[in-house]
Amino acid sequence: MTAPSDIRDFYEPNLVRWNISESDLPKNASRYEISALGPKVNLHLDTIDFNTVYPQDIVYMRTNQMFWYATLKNPLYNERIPKWGRIHRSQLIAAGWLRLMKPTPLLRRSLNSALADIARKIQEEEIVAKHLDKVRCC
Repeated sequence: MTAPSDIRDFYEPNLVRWNISESDLPKNASRYEISALGPKVNLHLDTIDFNTVYPQDIVYMRTNQMFWYATLKNPLYNERIPKWGRIHRSQLIAAGWLRLMKPTPLLRRSLNSALADIARKIQEEEIVAKHLDKVRCC
């Protein structure tokens, strides 16, 4: 693969509309992009007033970091975080994914086909294993 696949081919918005097109955004809105990639990025989200530091209308954040817990520690934002967001990291990622993503019909068909094929192969292997158990060797 030379480029990442477009996630919209496989998922569509579920409870949160995340596929906002450029035409949906205000034309004269100020914008800022934060690139927070790497192992040692600290945006101080546990202490800053995000709206003061980033006063732009639209702020894009490109990251591979888990900033959720830093945000939870910030007294300015702690009370805004819903109950479903106050869970262990592994559960948080799953809950967030389910709120954001819903498989497209194409992905569902592809997965169902692959899983049906796997189930068929498992059944065949069980038949072979039972047959080999009955056969005595040497």
